[in-house]
Amino acid sequence: MSASWEEVLASCLQLAAKPATESMAGAWALGRVLARPVVSDRDYPTGNLSMMDGYAVAALTDEPLRVEGENRPGTGPGAPLIPGTARRIFTGAELPAGAGRVVPQELIAMEGDRLRIVTKSEDPFVRPRGSEGRAGETVLPVGTRLGAVELAILATVGTREIEVTTRPRVAHLVTGDEVMGRHERGEPGPRIRDSNSDLVAATLRGIGQMVTDHRRAPDRRDETCRLVAEMAADCEMLLISGGASVGDHDHARAALEAAGFRFEAHGLEVRPGKPVGLARRGDQWAIALPGNPVSHLVALHLFVLPMLLALEGAPLAGPRLMRGVLDGPVSRITPKRDTFWPTVAAWRDENWWLKPCRFLSSGDLFGVAGANALILLRAGAAVPLPGDPVFFLSLAPEFANA
Repeated sequence: MSASWEEVLASCLQLAAKPATESMAGAWALGRVLARPVVSDRDYPTGNLSMMDGYAVAALTDEPLRVEGENRPGTGPGAPLIPGTARRIFTGAELPAGAGRVVPQELIAMEGDRLRIVTKSEDPFVRPRGSEGRAGETVLPVGTRLGAVELAILATVGTREIEVTTRPRVAHLVTGDEVMGRHERGEPGPRIRDSNSDLVAATLRGIGQMVTDHRRAPDRRDETCRLVAEMAADCEMLLISGGASVGDHDHARAALEAAGFRFEAHGLEVRPGKPVGLARRGDQWAIALPGNPVSHLVALHLFVLPMLLALEGAPLAGPRLMRGVLDGPVSRITPKRDTFWPTVAAWRDENWWLKPCRFLSSGDLFGVAGANALILLRAGAAVPLPGDPVFFLSLAPEFANA
C-alpha cells in the first residue's frame, strides 16, 4: 500500500535541511524567522508606573491628604512621598517611594489644597516593575516569525541587529507548448495563458517569499533538462509547472532525475493534483506540479508552502486542519482519493461556515474565485451533507508580507 499524502509530507518535512542564519536590522525583519532568542535588556516596566491620571498615595484612607508636587512620565520617581500627603501623577509616570497605589482623579474630591478619597477601588492602578518582563528573560524565542507586534517588541527592548534564518531561493519553470504569455492571443490553435506563474508568485508572497528565477520551456526533453540543470544550480527549491505526469510530452520527472534528484514521492493520491511529485538532491528540493491551476492551488498549500516554511526553520510547518460546518452541497460521488474542495469560509454564530465553490474540474479557475479554504473529503468516506461538520484547510497566509 502506497503512503498517504500526509505520511509523505511528514517524511519530507523531517528531511528538510536546517537553514543557515544571517544577521539583519530588526526593523527590516518583517516575516523572518528568529534563529537566536531575543532577551529583555531590563525590567519592564522599569519602575512602578501609574495606569491613570490621578494621585499617588500610600494607602486608601478616609483622612484628607495634602497634595504636594507632581510626577510626570519620564521624570523618574522624584522625592519619597511624605506621610499624610498625595502627589499628582499622570499615566505612565513612576510612583515615588512610599506610594502604594494611585487614586484616579474622578474618585477624589478637592478641598482647597487637600483631597479626600470619595470612592475606594480595590484596583491599585499600578503597573508593577518587572511585571511584564525581567532583565535577561526571553521575550521572543527561536522559531518566532516576526510580525508587526514582534517588530514592536524588538524596538521596545532596544534590539538593532538580530539573527534570522535564511530564506530558501525559489525557482519556477513553466513547461508546455500550449502555454502562452498573459498578453498573447493564442493563435493558431487552442492555447492557454500562463495563470500559474501569477498564482505561484502571489501564494509565495503570502508567506514573505518570492520567485528568484522564472523561465519557460517547450515540450522538448533536451530543453527541459537543460533548464532544470541550470536553474537547480542556484536555488534551494525548484518548482516545475506542467509535465508532471508520465505522458510522451511530460518531461519534468526525467529532467529532474537527469539532474540528480531522487523522488521521495510521485503521483500522490490527492484530488486535484494527483501527479504531484517531491524530489530531493542533497539539501535541495524540487516539486513537480500538474499543469491545471486548481491543482496548483491545492498543491501549493498542501506541499509547497509547508516545505518552504520547513526550509526556513518554522517550527510548525505542516498544514493545520480546522473544523467547520458545511454550508452547501458538494459532489454526491464518494471520493476515491482525498479531495480538497475549494470553498468560501465565513465566521458566524461561533462557527466556521463553509460554502463550496463550483468545482467542475481542476482547470475551472473561474469557479473557485473567492475561495479562501479547502474542504477535506476523505477517500471512501460518505460525502457530507449541508449542516455536517467538516475539516478544512485555510488558504489565508500564515504571514502576509506583500
